[in-house]
Order: sequence, then C-alpha cells, then structure tokens
Amino acid sequence: MQENIISVFARGNQEMFHSAFLAWLLRSTAPHGFGDGFLRALLSHLPNDLLIPPFDRYIVKTEVCDGPCRFDILVQPTETSSPIKGLVFESKVKSFGHHLQLDGYKSRGYEVVVLALLPETLDAETRARYPVIEYRMICDILRRMALAQSDHYQFMVTQYADFLDGTVGIFDAIRALGNGKLDPLAFIDRVKCAAEETEFSDNDIRTFVYFYYHAFSNYLSQQEADLWFGDLSYKEAKEQEKTMGWNYEKNMQGPPFMETIFFNPITPSEHWKPADESLKALYGSNPFQVVPRIELWLDPVRIAREQHPSLEVGRIMLGSWSKEFRDHIRSRDPYVSRLRPIGSRHFHREMIPLRDLSFSSLAGRLRAMLSLMFESDTARMQSGT
Repeated sequence: MQENIISVFARGNQEMFHSAFLAWLLRSTAPHGFGDGFLRALLSHLPNDLLIPPFDRYIVKTEVCDGPCRFDILVQPTETSSPIKGLVFESKVKSFGHHLQLDGYKSRGYEVVVLALLPETLDAETRARYPVIEYRMICDILRRMALAQSDHYQFMVTQYADFLDGTVGIFDAIRALGNGKLDPLAFIDRVKCAAEETEFSDNDIRTFVYFYYHAFSNYLSQQEADLWFGDLSYKEAKEQEKTMGWNYEKNMQGPPFMETIFFNPITPSEHWKPADESLKALYGSNPFQVVPRIELWLDPVRIAREQHPSLEVGRIMLGSWSKEFRDHIRSRDPYVSRLRPIGSRHFHREMIPLRDLSFSSLAGRLRAMLSLMFESDTARMQSGT
C-alpha cells in the first residue's frame, strides 16, 4: 500500500484518529455528501433486538465523558422520548477490549457497538455479548457508497478505504499463512504490497504478533490435542500443580511471547511424561517448572526487504526459574549434547524461519522441542510401552 494522506494523518494514536474520522462520516450535516447514509448502513448490520431509536435527528460527539465512562463515539438522539441515552461506538484498533468496560456503558443507559480492527482483539465474552462491526466491513460499506470523484471530500473517503485495505491486509495475510492458504513466497508478496512506503510502529508489530498467537492458540485447541494443555490461568495452574494453558502477551518490555508452564513436570500429563527418571529425585528436593515459550517479531518492512523464506523471525525456547534444575540438565547426557542454552533462564532455544510459520509446521517444531525432555504418547505407542 503506497503512503496516502490518511496514513500520514493516522500516525500516533490511531484509535483517536479513527474515531474522529468515523464521527465525521456519521454526521449527516458534514460535507462528505453521504447525509445519514453511513449511519444507516452501519445500523443495518446490527441485531434487530438492539434498542435503536429512529435517528431522524441526532448529534455525534467524540471522547464524551459520563461519570467514569469515556466514549469514543456517541451518537445521541435529540428526541427526549428515546428509550436509550445514545448509541456508543467503542473503537478497538490496537488495544484489546474487555467486556467489563462495556458493561459500565450499558449500565448508564447506552447501547454499545464495538468497532474492531480484528475480532481477535476482543475477549470471547465481549464478542458474545455485544455486536461487533469489523473495520473490514466499514471499508466494504464505503466502497459501495456512491462517490462523486470531483468532490475533494470524496477523495478523502477513498483514501481512508485504501488505508483500511492495507491495514487489514497484513492481518489477512498472517491468518492465511498460518492456515496454510498462503505459501511463504506468496505471503512475502502480500506483505510487500501492504508495507510499501508504510511506517509501522513498535506497537503495530506487537499487534501483528499478538494476532498470530491468538490464531495459533485456536489452532492448537482444535487440531493438536497433545499441545493443548487446557485453559487454566497462571494462578489456577500453580494452585492445582497442573500445566497452564497457553498465555500470550504483547509484552511491552521485550518481544511478544506465547508460553505455557508445566507446574509439576514430574506428574505425567495426558500426552507427555518426563523421559528422565533422575528428574523425580531432583524434583523431590528442589521443585521446578518447565516453560516452553515462543517469541516472534513480524516486522513487515524487514520481511519485504529480505524477501526470503529462511529469514529468521523468532525463536522457540525451553526454560525454568529453577537454577538447580538448569544446572542439573546442563551437566547430564543426553541433554548436554541436545540443548542450546540462551541467557540465564532458558536452557534451550531454536530459531524460527519464516517458512515454519504455518500453524502445522510450528506445532511440529514445538512437539520436537518438547521431545527433548518429555516422552510423548505418540512415541510410547510406537515403541509399544
């Protein structure tokens, strides 16, 4: 996507930019020429049971406060007989939404609609309880609306739709690569088009990675039973001494990561058990955990520049907080010859090239790494034990 006027304006706080631009499109008196057409198009995508008064007369505001609540966009009817105080559009572009925030809006007499760059940025409860309109749909609505090319305001609308296409395009490409619908070279071509003359912030790149982790986690839960360890939180897993579910974070202090924690690696799980009996004695005197971790960095500009499937875009690691455990395996065979330590916490690491970013390939890499310390049920069945 070549740089356009919208990509210049949108730098910085993108949620505030999108809110301001969409509020302008929603105002029937604005000089864009759509009247109330854009509002009516959005309303047509909302559930029938939503309390939507007839917006024959309304005002549109941004960054509106009502008590402790701050609304991104508020469409407020001027009729006093309205059954609701207004319709709130909550924009989620690079931040991640939680239903508790929206529950507060609802409790103050507003209906709430979420405008999401990606549904993956919302927790499951939000997606279940509130209507969501994706920015891809907003782009499609604008493409279908009549545009008078001689009107310079319509030029702004076209530029905005182009900007949304490019923004969503990278996420679409990441999803397709993971699902095996794009090979690495086709993925590089897609990213190259989206990244052309575009600047990406550190937070943009973290969001790309977070999105990948979310999609990969869903894949593991549905397709790779031996690599899906349930939904326990850190606290629950620690209290129950069970393996934690996969957790993923944008991690503003370092690379975004995705990890799970074997809080009691000596207790055999459904699919894995320790391959080394000596670890039981060590665990009896010095309890330890084993932490598989993925760290990726999906920089579109670098991918477009290098243009090679072997480009290293991350690493997978095994680690632990227990020094005694790390020292133990670093001094014993077969681990000494197998492990490639990095830093103080991680006793093994392997680099991830771009070509291994399909979900099935990365799952295979994870399985092979875990097999350095654990014996899988697949291996046990093959050996007849």
